[in-house]
Amino acid sequence: MYWANFIKNIIQIFRGFPFPITLWARLHIAITYIRIKVKEAVLVKLFKLVLTKEILFYPTLTMEFFAYTQFVSLFEDIFINHQYYHPILHKKNVTVVDGGAHMGMFSAYCNWINETVRIVAYEADPVMNSLCNKNAVSNSWKKTKCINAALSGKKGKRWFYFDQEFPGSFMSSISKERGLGGKVTVPCLPLSPLLRKRKLDYIKLDIEGAEYEVLQNLAQKRLLMKVDVFTVEFHHNIEKIERLSKALKDLSTHGFIFSFDAKKPSKLFAFQDILVYAEKTGCAESVNRPPTRRVSDPRI
Repeated sequence: MYWANFIKNIIQIFRGFPFPITLWARLHIAITYIRIKVKEAVLVKLFKLVLTKEILFYPTLTMEFFAYTQFVSLFEDIFINHQYYHPILHKKNVTVVDGGAHMGMFSAYCNWINETVRIVAYEADPVMNSLCNKNAVSNSWKKTKCINAALSGKKGKRWFYFDQEFPGSFMSSISKERGLGGKVTVPCLPLSPLLRKRKLDYIKLDIEGAEYEVLQNLAQKRLLMKVDVFTVEFHHNIEKIERLSKALKDLSTHGFIFSFDAKKPSKLFAFQDILVYAEKTGCAESVNRPPTRRVSDPRI
């Protein structure tokens, strides 16, 4: 399975890029991916070495992290399979919210494909937010602001649950149902104050169950229409309560259309991650086609 996924991702690089890119650029990305997968298989999995820093596209993008396997997983999802891609990310001075920023991999992707991007990155975990900010500073993402706060439906403070043995666990959440042992009090913020000040082009949410209350707050404040594109990982049935249909109805009522990506759960009606792509009707047609990326581009 490990090497089957590797081969599938190599094919994805050469056949599945969502925006124009030259053959030489594809080769450069493929070589980078082969290098990090070999390091993962040999140095990390076989020899149990601890690696916490990696150069992706020399010398312009360097990422720091706690776990190499975690870094590789995010690189595959975001840079190889373009999990959060939308053509609007090529817009000049595009404004993006990175909800659940983790180490900053999606912020890295946005800065990689568009040097004019403006990002507000929210990360609840104080340790991961510090790492995200460190990556932003070291890579000179001057228009990326990292905020240590959990996105939620209202301002305040909540318990944030995390894995004490695995820093940056993808299951860390303000939802107690994730079943993690460690906990710390973190500030919580809704997105409504930000949207009252400005329109946003793109919002990405991967916030382990809090997405429902964030969207509900925006619907109640009549602010959903101030966003062009949402990419949301819904944690369906995380609390054994049906909330997905209400969230989709709110978006649909405000003129959004959808695409979905999900795997069949282990059993019917069990917890399930569902990635929902939502854009306002006509948004895609208004986005200009991006120029072809070349290997000489300093961001590759």
